[in-house]
Amino acid sequence: MRMNHSNINFIRQKQSCRRSINASLFLHYIHDLHLSIFDLVAYHALIVANLFAGISIVIQVLAGISVRYLIGALRVASRFCLLVWVLIKTSYAVLFRLPFLFFLFCLRVFREYVSDFFYSVFFAAQKQITASATAIDHSIQRRYTEFLPRVSFLVKNFFNVFSPHSYSLPRQWYMRVAAFSFMALLIVSPFVVFGSLDTLREVKHETTIHIENGLSQFLNATNALTSQDAARASVEFEKSLGSFQDAKHTLYTLGSHTRFFARLIPFTGKKIQDVEALIRAGEEFSLAGSHAASLLTVFAEPDSVSPEKISASLAYLQEAVDTTSMRLENGYKNLISIDVSSIPQEYQNKFEDIKKSIAIFIDTAHTIRPLVSALPLVLGVPQDRRYLIVLQNNSEIRATGGFMGSFALVDVKKGAVKKIELPGGGTYDVKGQLRELRISPWPLHLINARWEFQDSNWFADFPTSARKIKWFYENTGGPTVDGVIAINASLAERLLAITGPIDLPSFKKTITSENFFETTERAVELEYDRRENKPKKFLGELVERVIQRVSEQKGEQQHKIAAMCIDALLSKEIQLYSADPDIQQVITSSGLSGGIRNTQGDYLMIVDTNVGGRKTDRVMRAEATYRVHQNLDGTLDATLSMTRTHNGQKGNYFTGGKNVDYIRIYVPRGSTILSAQGFSPPPQEEFENPPEGAVPDSDLTRIQGPFTVDEKTGMILNHEFGKTVFSNWIQTDVGETSSVQITYRLPFRFSFGVPYTLYLQRQSASVLRAFDFSFNEFTKKFEPFVRDEFINAL
Repeated sequence: MRMNHSNINFIRQKQSCRRSINASLFLHYIHDLHLSIFDLVAYHALIVANLFAGISIVIQVLAGISVRYLIGALRVASRFCLLVWVLIKTSYAVLFRLPFLFFLFCLRVFREYVSDFFYSVFFAAQKQITASATAIDHSIQRRYTEFLPRVSFLVKNFFNVFSPHSYSLPRQWYMRVAAFSFMALLIVSPFVVFGSLDTLREVKHETTIHIENGLSQFLNATNALTSQDAARASVEFEKSLGSFQDAKHTLYTLGSHTRFFARLIPFTGKKIQDVEALIRAGEEFSLAGSHAASLLTVFAEPDSVSPEKISASLAYLQEAVDTTSMRLENGYKNLISIDVSSIPQEYQNKFEDIKKSIAIFIDTAHTIRPLVSALPLVLGVPQDRRYLIVLQNNSEIRATGGFMGSFALVDVKKGAVKKIELPGGGTYDVKGQLRELRISPWPLHLINARWEFQDSNWFADFPTSARKIKWFYENTGGPTVDGVIAINASLAERLLAITGPIDLPSFKKTITSENFFETTERAVELEYDRRENKPKKFLGELVERVIQRVSEQKGEQQHKIAAMCIDALLSKEIQLYSADPDIQQVITSSGLSGGIRNTQGDYLMIVDTNVGGRKTDRVMRAEATYRVHQNLDGTLDATLSMTRTHNGQKGNYFTGGKNVDYIRIYVPRGSTILSAQGFSPPPQEEFENPPEGAVPDSDLTRIQGPFTVDEKTGMILNHEFGKTVFSNWIQTDVGETSSVQITYRLPFRFSFGVPYTLYLQRQSASVLRAFDFSFNEFTKKFEPFVRDEFINAL
């Protein structure tokens, strides 16, 4: 029975192979046949050798090879399979049939030594096998008779199979090719992937080691870059790049076809994609860091900012910033596509921090890129520039940052400062020189009803205030200027912390970051020579010494100053305005204009103005809470609560007085006041009347528009810069805390599917230290509150 069963299987195999031969012989004439494409696939699946041909065919299809070459490849593969079939049949005859016949021959020779029964059984089996083999041999002989001419034809025409004229395309050939490619892909991919599992494990281990090294070196490099160690940062970034490239080369040892098929496996495929994305991100970030480090190295050279090299240095700066920004963006796109579970365990906690840090770097790069492109114009490379620099004392806060006590004229030529003029009397040197009298904004009547240069930074929108500052200066006899730069006094503290103490022998003082405010205010307001009457002379000498000290800084200190200036631009401690429309457009597009933002959705900006409250804002601490409540009809009610605490000392000349704050709250235009409490305006009799002959300022009238007073709440209402403004007074004595609250209805309704957004704009040098926001279930707190914030409360 076993022998009969073997014969049956043997015959079935012969019949299956015979069908395969038929399919292969007629493949050359595929356009004339009506064979099913699935029969064709089944034929190729029966012969192992054709799997390799299938792989090559799939690769050709994915590579976009022309169809005629694809069909040629199919022909070659089928003919190759015929040869393999012949080899298999020959091996069968040699390895199985001949030994069995030899065994029967031995039985006949030694018949007398075996039992008749044993011999009869084997002899009967031999007859059956011989009969079956004879039938099969006749069949094979007949097939060979038909097959050999075809083989001869194929051999003779082997090198013509790729000729585009050797065949004509069958109807709907593309459907057959697509079906074959799909089926071959399904058949081949499991063999390729599962046959490479051991290799995959080895590659995974080696790749993980390289990635871990790259991440570690990258973190070391960023730490070095933060500490301004450009040389060490450059070396670590190079190492990091090398590690990520080693990881890529190790991963690519799998081959493109293995990686392609491995990606098709649900879990393994996602991990491979994440690893590839992580490697690409690591390469991009390492290259970006190398550019940043080289930038620091170049500008650490002593003559990098010399007039002779400033043009080349600025060109290199622009190229480096553009390249760094591009690398960061490319890397970030790969980074956000990665599943954190694909990251090595010890780096998973840092992964989100790295993403946030990179996002901040990209935002910073977007901010400074347009400024860098405009630097040659700003620094007077093509033509000389003159700037009016106003020094704002944020101990006495005003709309753009602080009271304008001093100013300077700075002439710039080819990137170098050629001349600095700092009047000894400060802004009071031009007091009373305005050609026509202007009535000051109404809240300023508490100290001066005549509008003058020192109070010209009234508007919360810095470009508007800068134009007014420029107008006041030029109309009080000053020369025309190309722009206005506002610098807060608090920046001097940060600068002195880098440069170290400044000695002023003529005044017998040493200025440090700790005593800057107290010493400077005393020297300017109390200790100056009354007969000479130049209270700002002290500031003039201090500024000259600071500029000299800054120019002497090298290496790490110079990098710290540059980083501080960038941060000061972002936090509005430095604000820029240019009379050149092109340069101003660059400043505006980079988000550094200090202008009131035109936004969709909710908006809030709190603007404090110290009116006669001395230098008390340096010791004030304010916090705010903003709650938005959704009513049943979809309307939104906003409640703003604020506390202001006076931490001054009684008896102190500068900080021991009452803080008098005129507060303006900018909200979306069309908002309506509902309630207000806690405000305390000064008595009306304390306000001055405008001087005789003074006229309203046309810009002030146009921008502020008409004022109204809400009878129920006492809030002052007007519209400016596309916003509704709620205004009132807050007075806080030494050691006390003032609390105020207003509730108003926003001019839009909440609708599902449309997210609630809030743009929270910060005043320059704001005393507001913390801001707490909530809407429905969404809450967020900013402490410290140092920059503008955009909130998307889903």
